[in-house]
Amino acid sequence: PISTIAPVTADKTIVKPLSKNAVRFEIVHLAFNSVIENYLAVAGYEDCQVLTVNPRGEVTDRLAIELALQGAYIRRVDWVPGSQVQLMVVTNRFVKIYDLSQDNISPMHYFTLQDDIIVDATLYLASQGRMFLIVLSECGSLFRLELSVEGNVGATPLKELVCVQDKEIHAKGSSLYFSSMYKLLFISYQDG
Repeated sequence: PISTIAPVTADKTIVKPLSKNAVRFEIVHLAFNSVIENYLAVAGYEDCQVLTVNPRGEVTDRLAIELALQGAYIRRVDWVPGSQVQLMVVTNRFVKIYDLSQDNISPMHYFTLQDDIIVDATLYLASQGRMFLIVLSECGSLFRLELSVEGNVGATPLKELVCVQDKEIHAKGSSLYFSSMYKLLFISYQDG
């Protein structure tokens, strides 16, 4: 027998908001903390806040992250894998990692590229608890750095290049995704 499956359509009149909260910027990025699920990082192009959400969906607390963008803009926000309080903010000019249990102004890690623009960045947890930062540049270069537990003072330029096999020489970087389940890094370039 042949059976057909009817498409599922959501009736938007049935969806009821649990709560409404105003932020004073256009929301571009959202990231729930996988360890403490009531922490929600919310970011626009120039602002970032961490909201504490109760089980009813109400915001009970908010913490503004002081980024000191100086003309940069936010490209991604993500929680450090396995951390309750560490947040990574990726901009076109730098990557900062904050330990929000200590400070929302001074990052524990601050990374830049010498002569290129940051397109995307991701973190991955390797064996023996080692954490690596991977950064993709606009020129298509891939940078890698092992993070220290204690953090860094001041801006650290990324220098260690990762060679990508079969990559076109002048392919511009587009995005990164690391699958922790399969331990695979996906890299996309603007020309495919």
